Amino acid sequence: TDGSLSALAARVCYESPLPPHWTEQVDDQGRIYFYNNLADTSSWGHPLDEAFTATLAVVKELESPEISVEIASSKCQAHLESVFQWAQDALKGWAGPF
Repeated sequence: TDGSLSALAARVCYESPLPPHWTEQVDDQGRIYFYNNLADTSSWGHPLDEAFTATLAVVKELESPEISVEIASSKCQAHLESVFQWAQDALKGWAGPF
């Protein structure tokens, strides 16, 4: 098996559970889609695809042998800040299910 950091990160993303209230469904044609029972919405794409794609891009950058620890740390911090901002934006205006 590939022991790279990218392979490990991809496996962790793949094995991650769905977010709360999301389930994996199969339509009449056998296609997988995702359903959020709280919001009553569905999607062909995994609800965390955007986050996984961004994370894997950062990990791929970190695998470069030329990258210093300082730059790697800075890239990780910037990624975490962008994910935090994305989460805040996604929750803006949300008041909860009740």
